[in-house]
Amino acid sequence: MFCSNQIQQTQQPAPTIRPGQAIGVVGTTAASALTGWAGRRQVQTQQAGEHARWRKQGQRETYAAFLTAVEQVREHSHQVGVESSRIEQVSRGIDELNEQVDTVIRTLSMVIVEGPEAVARAAEELRDTSCEVANVSMDILDRRRNGADVSQLCQDLAERQSWLDEVITAYAEAVRAVLDQPPGA
Repeated sequence: MFCSNQIQQTQQPAPTIRPGQAIGVVGTTAASALTGWAGRRQVQTQQAGEHARWRKQGQRETYAAFLTAVEQVREHSHQVGVESSRIEQVSRGIDELNEQVDTVIRTLSMVIVEGPEAVARAAEELRDTSCEVANVSMDILDRRRNGADVSQLCQDLAERQSWLDEVITAYAEAVRAVLDQPPGA
């Protein structure tokens, strides 16, 4: 006799797995895992490529901003060769040149961060040469303000400007070498 709170258990035979079914289950599981792995790999590769392109664009913009700042110093130094007798023009020229040199120095730090080392070294040399050109230009402007002869300084400026052109070319070549590499290389 059974009590009402007891449950009668009946044993059922354990299911049998046929060899073909086991292979099918293993094959399906393996294919699913392989498909998942391949999908993740494709996403990772795509993300890496997008990141590399993003980095390359950032480098391009940084390198260009630095070169633009240097070009402004260069252009302003060429204008210094034009004699001006008005004190306010000379004073404004010194202020503008100081601002342009500050921009060169500020953008150099971004170039150093972006790298690589070859571009950073070329940028540092370009900064140094730009500062030399700016210093001679400021000396010319200062001496003009005081009515002094600037002929020797103008010759020095021309030599430094020529050197600046060469250093700009070296920087541009270093930048091109980096930018010509495919993203992620």
